[in-house]
Amino acid sequence: MTTIVIFVIAGLIFAWGWYRIYRHNIQKGTRPLIAHMLGFLLGIFPAQFFIYASFASYPPPELEPPSTMTVWSLWIIFIVTVLALIYITTRPIVLGPREELPIKGKKS
Repeated sequence: MTTIVIFVIAGLIFAWGWYRIYRHNIQKGTRPLIAHMLGFLLGIFPAQFFIYASFASYPPPELEPPSTMTVWSLWIIFIVTVLALIYITTRPIVLGPREELPIKGKKS
């Protein structure tokens, strides 16, 4: 039962992270496919470290429990990833003039 609860919460954390990154990138004017990809790649980190920290805190019976330092480290990494996600998505969006590409191609 604990495993199911951990995976459900991790899924909700992933959905929250993906949605925040996706919405932030769409507001910046990014293409939807790129916004989805960035949302997936950056939204998976908090969920991933939540799963690691949860299984370290509540290991299955057949595994030996990890050290306290390991458990604390995983929870701290999880908190840092959530704070980083919040920081990235709450920064103001500056929509200035777009810069030109350095060199498109030389015409000889």
